[in-house]
Amino acid sequence: MNLLNETYAEAIEAELEALLRERDIPQKRLLEAMRYSLLGGGKRLRPLMLLEFCRMCGGDWRLAMPFACALEMIHIYSLIHDDLPCMDDDDMRRGKPACHKVYGEATALLAGSALLSSAFETIYASKLPAEKTLRVARILARASGLDGIAGGQEIDLCRERKFYKATIYRLKTSAMFMAAAEAGCVIAGAAWKLEDAALRFGEAFGMGFQYADDYADGDCEDVILKAALANYKEALKCLDAFQDAAFLREMVKERMDNAGGC
Repeated sequence: MNLLNETYAEAIEAELEALLRERDIPQKRLLEAMRYSLLGGGKRLRPLMLLEFCRMCGGDWRLAMPFACALEMIHIYSLIHDDLPCMDDDDMRRGKPACHKVYGEATALLAGSALLSSAFETIYASKLPAEKTLRVARILARASGLDGIAGGQEIDLCRERKFYKATIYRLKTSAMFMAAAEAGCVIAGAAWKLEDAALRFGEAFGMGFQYADDYADGDCEDVILKAALANYKEALKCLDAFQDAAFLREMVKERMDNAGGC
């Protein structure tokens, strides 16, 4: 299964580089800021998940690549904006200075916005039938807006986090994993029952991912670790609906094994 992971990862990196290639243009600094954040590493879990759900449902994952890259652009846009002083005020991202620390707050804000626009530009250039393209576009738009990462960030900013933690996690984290899973199924033309199982997987995986992240960041309460493991176990159950889910099972089990590293 590692070979499949490497195949996906290499294809994603090559496509992202091609989509955001260096150009000598007046707004070159903005392009540099976009590339700095988008091509700055990361596990690419969301695009990997989209490609794998497409493959598991009998689709050609190569045709899903524009949507996987668009999803990653949306994810990176959200990270750039989250790091801004007016949001979470983080100076570092993935072991290096955040976009706004290198290019300034104004350019970082524009870089995030431009990545969001580029995501949908990428989607509409796909070779899929228009009906499928529009449906996936709506899925990604929903996951990035009021009922997704933007809405989750707004609730998080209200500083009532302890009362709305589960809601924040569903919107800020699970929504994007759910979009990845659902989009992969739609692209492949999967049956409704598989879409439903994929959505439940995305939600459970996202919740487990966020609880485990909290635990790793120092919220070392047993209840947090138990919540992470319970959600990961639920995600594994959801994969029973798919005939060839070894890759995703391995991904979830690896995260379960590492969840207790507080």
